[in-house]
Amino acid sequence: MRFLVIFLSLNFLFAAPLCWAIPPEVLCNQDLLEDLEGFQKDKIQEICSQAGQYEDSLLPDQNATTSGKFREGKTATYDYTDFFKSFTKSLGSIHRGEKCEPQKDSDTRVAYPSLNLEKTAAGTIPVSVVSEEELNKIFDEFSKDPKYAFDIPENGCWARAHLMAREFEKRGIRVAKMFVEGTLVVQTKKALNGEGVVWTYHVAPMVAVQTAKGVEMRILDPSLFEKPVPVKTWTDKMLPAPELKEDVQIYVTDRFVLDPLRGESMKSIKEDPSRGRWHMAEVVMAEQELEERRMDSEDRKEWRQKKLIPSFEQGAFSQ
Repeated sequence: MRFLVIFLSLNFLFAAPLCWAIPPEVLCNQDLLEDLEGFQKDKIQEICSQAGQYEDSLLPDQNATTSGKFREGKTATYDYTDFFKSFTKSLGSIHRGEKCEPQKDSDTRVAYPSLNLEKTAAGTIPVSVVSEEELNKIFDEFSKDPKYAFDIPENGCWARAHLMAREFEKRGIRVAKMFVEGTLVVQTKKALNGEGVVWTYHVAPMVAVQTAKGVEMRILDPSLFEKPVPVKTWTDKMLPAPELKEDVQIYVTDRFVLDPLRGESMKSIKEDPSRGRWHMAEVVMAEQELEERRMDSEDRKEWRQKKLIPSFEQGAFSQ
């Protein structure tokens, strides 16, 4: 309990910038752009040059184009207990994956078997089923790739999840995203203070895996774990005390959703042009975010060498 109280109180004393992305339609405000200058303005202009530009999914989801109100909104956002009750019952049935016709001879995409995950915040969505061996291999590749800056856990989760999901798609694998909103307390030596962080939400990719016991869901989060882990293992890492589970909200979306819902409903397909495809402005935003995190990583090495890192008693970080 003392651990919880310390984290919650210090969360407000030493907070890092909030880590969710500003929507392109808000960011690309002409008045805002006029007030900026230099490097920051160049970065935003790069994002805005892609606003309204979309890239079709390599693995189109049939439901994304056939359902007028595919996204269900708040009804698919659950508290901790109800989420796991619903989640257990709604894995759907396994069926053969669609055959993905290559667009060119050099394409090597694979049609994986998939299951329909029901009652998510994005409606019924397909999630690929991979073998444990293959998933562990892919996870290892991601965890060793410096592009994702997994050693900077304070913020950037939305960017990592988005670019990882896009990379999975290029490999012929559909993932979902799992969001957890609440006061999330994580002990990790990767933190700037060497001890822990406090988040207001977290997100990571989720995929189905074929195990000896059957098909199970796994979260891929190298910022917290050294291998893919079951959903409850992932959530419990961030919710070490019973008090934290009381107000948490958990939900699943498709791979195209960038930010947490924060209590808002997801738009229907008629209102959301990015439904079932990648908004390139969001991809650029994610790439820029991780570029900043990589710069943080280099700075952190220097701070540690000079012993400039704050102790745990001096504060925790919040994303």
